[in-house]
Amino acid sequence: MPTTLVLKARDDTVIVSIPLVGLRTALEMGQTEGAPIIWDQLVKFRDIPARRHDREWLALIVNWVDSDKGLPLTETAKWFRLARKVGELSDDSESITLTLTEVDLIWSRMQDSRFVVRGTLPIPFVEFLLDFCDATGRQFATMVKDNE
Repeated sequence: MPTTLVLKARDDTVIVSIPLVGLRTALEMGQTEGAPIIWDQLVKFRDIPARRHDREWLALIVNWVDSDKGLPLTETAKWFRLARKVGELSDDSESITLTLTEVDLIWSRMQDSRFVVRGTLPIPFVEFLLDFCDATGRQFATMVKDNE
């Protein structure tokens, strides 16, 4: 049975990490000398989009390849049509209809022990994963349910 996954543009919550020692030093220098130092630390975040569309997360899952070992083309071939389908989505796409086979493929990737998370999980990605689970009725075995 096809599953319609609602796609959203979600506000991105970026946690900015600035060494306190450097920030304190810049503040102690005063506004004239310290402001450029603080500006230099923060300006790199100017080009990070404030919103991220779910197609980005879906593409991340669908197009993933093990960075250490790669994947045989024969293993990636089953993803070709779904990768094209996701690649044709735009920032305005509000949904995607997935076949049971496509849902199974995505779920298998999400369950693959090689598909690992490094660093902090972006909140929009977590929200997308929760929406995917809700839309498909899938749950990670270790996932805590809302009422627990």
